[in-house]
Amino acid sequence: MYSKAEIINALTEAEGYVAKAASIVGCCPSTVYDWRDRDDDVRNVWKSIREARHDNVEMKLHNAIELGNITAIIFYLKTQCKDRGYIERQEHTGKDGKDLNHTWEFITPESSEVEVERSVSKRTNGHK
Repeated sequence: MYSKAEIINALTEAEGYVAKAASIVGCCPSTVYDWRDRDDDVRNVWKSIREARHDNVEMKLHNAIELGNITAIIFYLKTQCKDRGYIERQEHTGKDGKDLNHTWEFITPESSEVEVERSVSKRTNGHK
């Protein structure tokens, strides 16, 4: 069996990546997940490592914005400035901007084989 210390050390060395930590210890990723899910110390170490990674990535994004990277700027606006109107919205319409028309067919367990066959045939234009 693997000790708590082994799992924590592996998670730390693997920078919180579970599959990599499992490889270091020589176990399956599910073993590391089990430890994380049932042990507060392992879970807190894992969370702490992930938070540090998130801080690092946020700082890199900030640096890219400061350098004028337009992709980073747009990404930030779309994810952090929605309240200021930076929202990407898509409208779905039918042909030439007309309304979309939907037809739904429901096949229930009570449907006979003939009804199911007819429904499948209609959806596939008779081709199977």
